[in-house]
Amino acid sequence: MGWRLRVRCSWAFAVFRSAAAAVRQAAPRSGCFCVAGVLVGAPLGIYIQRFNEIHQGASAGATRSFTIAAVFQAAIWIFCTLMAMAFILKGKVQLHRQWMTRSFACAIIFLEVRAIAGIFNWGQFIEAIVWSCVADAVPLADLVLYLEEFLRSRAATAKAGRSAVLAGRPA
Repeated sequence: MGWRLRVRCSWAFAVFRSAAAAVRQAAPRSGCFCVAGVLVGAPLGIYIQRFNEIHQGASAGATRSFTIAAVFQAAIWIFCTLMAMAFILKGKVQLHRQWMTRSFACAIIFLEVRAIAGIFNWGQFIEAIVWSCVADAVPLADLVLYLEEFLRSRAATAKAGRSAVLAGRPA
């Protein structure tokens, strides 16, 4: 029975290693698609918002303020994505990961606005919600990155303390 478990585990590890290698090979291509998507999607969002402002007008809720918010959202999203691309091209993976987290926060502003307005039924405050989500996207992403690093360092400190106690040394 033990040899069967070892065979299954070694098979699972082999599959995991090959999958990880495939992901590492595909990452540069998927990154190019991500950057291209941002560079197309962000200006397209501005165009759609401006089109709605012109053709639907303020009666449909398409005001100039929303168009300006779309410009700011697109600019922040493009900036964060290009910063991430610059860092990965220099080989700085940790900084790339941080900037991609910020880029993701900028990408989901649209969803955040819809969720906040829909869940809390705050449709009458939609303009304030849009601007607060645009303004808070990067600072909230930084908060998540900070908390992640804090929890990681706290876990490492606790692990070092436990190993010192187990070894018979004072922490």
